[in-house]
Amino acid sequence: VSSVYALDLAGLRLLDTSGRPRRPWTPSTPFVAHAVAVTELYVQLVEAARTGRIELLGFDAEPRCWRQYTDGRLEPATLKPDADVTLAVGDFEHHWFIEVDLGTESAPRVVAKARQYLDFYGTGDELESRGVVPRVLWVVPDERRRLQVTDALARSCDAPQDLFSVAVADQALEVLVADDEDRGGG
Repeated sequence: VSSVYALDLAGLRLLDTSGRPRRPWTPSTPFVAHAVAVTELYVQLVEAARTGRIELLGFDAEPRCWRQYTDGRLEPATLKPDADVTLAVGDFEHHWFIEVDLGTESAPRVVAKARQYLDFYGTGDELESRGVVPRVLWVVPDERRRLQVTDALARSCDAPQDLFSVAVADQALEVLVADDEDRGGG
């Protein structure tokens, strides 16, 4: 049996002087599963860093990794990756946005998220602020879902080759650390 503890409104008021506190809530099973999957990827990266395979330069989970931008309709928008990862492998830095997909999103929703990345990259904000355009890795639970997401992205997104990658969770680390030649880039 597990438990989740939270401060009530009185406790939150004591801690938060920035405004009106949010009412405590019990996280749903899908929310917890998603948080655990993001955490598992972080643990894999820390373990790889401890063995010297990589240097973990940064890992920001949501909401710290979210990006504000103006979309193509000149409306304010927020890109909400699950994590922003920067790591060094040998002499190279690798920059990634992570999307953890537990198989609960429809193909049109995955494509809509991919198009949001393309809109965001089209602003040039990330390139200007960081000097790079991070790749996006969808981390999925199994091979069947990997094929579904890969197919949906290939059919519906006119993205530069290798901007989007899809990997089963137990292979995500390999994709994150692969160099351009391993990916077929060069």
